[in-house]
Amino acid sequence: MGAGRKWTFRQILFFGGLALWFLSTLVQTRMGAVVSLWTALLFAALLLLAALPTRTLALAELIQPFCLGGTMIGVVVLIAWGFDLVLGTKATAMRAMGIPLVEETVKIAPALWVLYRLGERRWTLGATDVLLLAAAGGLGFYWVEEAFVIRNQGGWSFLGSFPTTDITGGGHSFIAGHAIWASISGLGIGVALLLRGSKLQMLLIGVSGFLWSALDHGANNYIVAFRDSLSSVFAAISGEGYVSLYIFLVGAGLAVILDLYCIYPGLLKLREARLPPFPSSWEDTKQAWRYLRLRRQFAYAVARYKREDGIDKARAAVVASSVDAALHNWHLRNAETETIAA
Repeated sequence: MGAGRKWTFRQILFFGGLALWFLSTLVQTRMGAVVSLWTALLFAALLLLAALPTRTLALAELIQPFCLGGTMIGVVVLIAWGFDLVLGTKATAMRAMGIPLVEETVKIAPALWVLYRLGERRWTLGATDVLLLAAAGGLGFYWVEEAFVIRNQGGWSFLGSFPTTDITGGGHSFIAGHAIWASISGLGIGVALLLRGSKLQMLLIGVSGFLWSALDHGANNYIVAFRDSLSSVFAAISGEGYVSLYIFLVGAGLAVILDLYCIYPGLLKLREARLPPFPSSWEDTKQAWRYLRLRRQFAYAVARYKREDGIDKARAAVVASSVDAALHNWHLRNAETETIAA
């Protein structure tokens, strides 16, 4: 029997604050918190299932962007208050388009912050990893806002058939929702980081998802507030809101395909990335899963090394060597364990 896990003061403080946040939202919104959390978990489960063969991030690494996404509600409230001071509370085109732009910015901010904090480990991520980071921030934002919307509406009959989406009356009947909009923003960034290319090319691909999400979100708010020729144009461009759902589904599938193409042909040729033995216990299963994620990190780093030039090529080589050493250590530990067991 090994010693139990020792929790640090920082971890206790973090998870204590997380529990308090959940409890506070539950007390204030009651079933709203439960229903919105359930739909958020369904959305997360679908994404995690799709990314199963390609992701390198651990589930614990998605908690931080989720929490940051939830706290961004407060930032939006403060900015909306500023809008009220300047423009008044009456619905205006500036408000209808401006608030969505703010919300899409603050929702993608947690993913960008995590990517910045990861440093050179960004070289070991796939497009699906960035998608998951962005989706986590969007889900945190969605959970808090939707919980209060459900409470204020007195029910959840407006929820769409796809998790985290809504259905409303009027011209723009389908609302993709915060999780899908944030995911689309993440898709652009993830594909740009994976494919690389010139700075201009990466910038255009990276911001494309964000710009579409801000446009569709703004179109939704504009159509709700106004009925004019511009709202008809927005409805046509957004396909009554459904285009975002299609972009998300196709984009997520494309990200998985790109990641698979990027890592697995190379893995088949790398001796140090050979598959682990079939696990015989739950502990072995967890160890094997950690190894498979490490194996993918190595493959992403090698793929980037092949695409880069100059100093970036050298940096990718350093990262790949570091992960390669970790793979060798895993095989050595596994061989020692098998020897002791024998």
